[in-house]
Amino acid sequence: MSFGQAKIESTTLHVMGIAVAAISLGMFIAALVEWGSTNRDTAALLISGTLALVAGGLLWWVTVPGTVRARDVFSAVGWTWLVVTLVGAVPYLLGGTFDVPGIDRSGQFVNAIFESASGYSATGSTSLTDFEHPGRGMMMHRQITQWYGGMGMVVIAVAVLPFLGVGGMDLMSAEAPGPSGDRLTPRVSETAKRLWFTYVLFTVGVSVTLIAIPGPSVYDAIAHGLTTIATGGFSPHADSIGTFDSGAVELAIIVGMVLGGTNFALHWRAVTGDRLAYWRDPEFRTYLKLLIGASVLVIGLLWLDAGLGITEATRAGVFNVVAIATSTGYGSAQGAGSSGDFALWVPAAQLVLLFLMVVGSSSGSTAGGLKVMRLQILLAHSIRSV
Repeated sequence: MSFGQAKIESTTLHVMGIAVAAISLGMFIAALVEWGSTNRDTAALLISGTLALVAGGLLWWVTVPGTVRARDVFSAVGWTWLVVTLVGAVPYLLGGTFDVPGIDRSGQFVNAIFESASGYSATGSTSLTDFEHPGRGMMMHRQITQWYGGMGMVVIAVAVLPFLGVGGMDLMSAEAPGPSGDRLTPRVSETAKRLWFTYVLFTVGVSVTLIAIPGPSVYDAIAHGLTTIATGGFSPHADSIGTFDSGAVELAIIVGMVLGGTNFALHWRAVTGDRLAYWRDPEFRTYLKLLIGASVLVIGLLWLDAGLGITEATRAGVFNVVAIATSTGYGSAQGAGSSGDFALWVPAAQLVLLFLMVVGSSSGSTAGGLKVMRLQILLAHSIRSV
């Protein structure tokens, strides 16, 4: 086949190529973080990034998007996510991230796939047991996978495919966070770009705020900025946010998680001058009421039933309520027996967290769960049926 003549007509392969090439940038950035160290992570990240760039570039070059049908939407999203997960696991395998005592080769392979899938799906579960074994670059790669996954890999692809037309909106709706992708402009590619611009803007904002607070290093600030807005919860530290034991850090993270759990279409409208965008949205108002109400309830339970001081109960209660409601999953416990460990809370407080875990946050956000909008619809339908 001549590159200059016939090309393969496949929307799935074309979108996949762009997405695979896009994640190579994250690997190169992670390699720069590790640059100069004596471990093998730098080489692993550079090799993986190069392979991803070449493979993704070739897929993009030899294919053209065709007419997008319903089955193409599912195919593009499903296969792209699967292939990106496999490619994202390569640095872990080449760098020996899971090459620790007690784990054989097959176990290392499974763990690498698991960690990559958890990152790109912004789930936050981890198979990592020794947080000191990988270098900073590999841990940054881990954080970046979750940042990519927060907004969705296919949204990246759609951003550079203005000729997808209506089918592009179907693709973005299938991958963008929330029940549907809000269309901010008539052009699908412009909508995707605006969502990503807002995503980057808030990521930078959280990172800069954390840099300004005593405690976190620049590396820690950026690492947590990436996974806070993604509401993914990965941390380079085994104790998560509890590592810093700082109320100021926790407050900054709380604000970031609330932003990540808010509809990004509202963020764009607010950033571009519509200051009342949030308050006009009934889902956002319910979302805030849910967070505030649950926080007050948990604080009261920790204060009255668990015997914690009001300051300690407030700090532990609000942080964990927001972390669970936004599906971020950060921890604030500082070792065994800490008040931030909700496994030690009274059952009533744990039940509140369980409810929040199911409901989640706003539609169109990076958070998981049922979504507040669906809860509103469910309640409205139930009331009408009574």
